[in-house]
Amino acid sequence: MKNKLTKRLIKIDLAVYILASIGLLYLGIFMITTETEISRAKNMAMGMQILGVFVLLIGITTGVLTFIKIRDTKF
Repeated sequence: MKNKLTKRLIKIDLAVYILASIGLLYLGIFMITTETEISRAKNMAMGMQILGVFVLLIGITTGVLTFIKIRDTKF
């Protein structure tokens, strides 16, 4: 039988995964929708959007994996 410390550590681990997935989703959306200044190069703006798509996909994947982890965790 699991003790209280183990259960608490599992809950903290899940909370960290949830916060990381929400943060990555927010960062990806922010990177895609951000407006760059006219003085900056267009390549940087396009690079930010492409990088934002990758960050958004990582956030979605992290969210799905967190959902699977929560579903399979026995408290």
